[in-house]
Amino acid sequence: MKLLDEKFKTNYKNYMFQCTVAAAITFVIFLFVDIVSSMVILAAYGATTFIAFTMPWGYAARPRNIIGGYFVGSIVGILIHSIQGILLNAHILINNHLLLLISSALCVGITSIILVITDTEHPPAVGMALGLIINEWNFLSIFITLTAIIALTIAKEALKPHLINLK
Repeated sequence: MKLLDEKFKTNYKNYMFQCTVAAAITFVIFLFVDIVSSMVILAAYGATTFIAFTMPWGYAARPRNIIGGYFVGSIVGILIHSIQGILLNAHILINNHLLLLISSALCVGITSIILVITDTEHPPAVGMALGLIINEWNFLSIFITLTAIIALTIAKEALKPHLINLK
């Protein structure tokens, strides 16, 4: 049973550099985000950071996938959250918990199909959409999250000549 990746021995500097940069960028961005109210969204951001800096040459790490995926996830999350709110306010005879379950499932399914159709597959973007269904949010937090994702992508692309896939 091997415990360490074989590439670590020869590329340990890349491993350390890339993971340190990911941590530093995350620290700076989290200075501007309300961590408590956006836990699910920040978890999706953390997963994106992992993909961007440990697999920078991978398909899901392409700028189109990262940025496009988050825009799709945001739009779907906002729309389904809005429909959920309309149904709650209309006093439709449905259990609130059941409505949350249905909304969450629809959100994952619809976001996934749109990501595949638009060639913007980025798994953490589905988490972003789901976060908008189950967490409280405002448009400023979405704007800040999308800005953070764009900043992360710009940083990754600027450093890309120095990055390798660590997988």
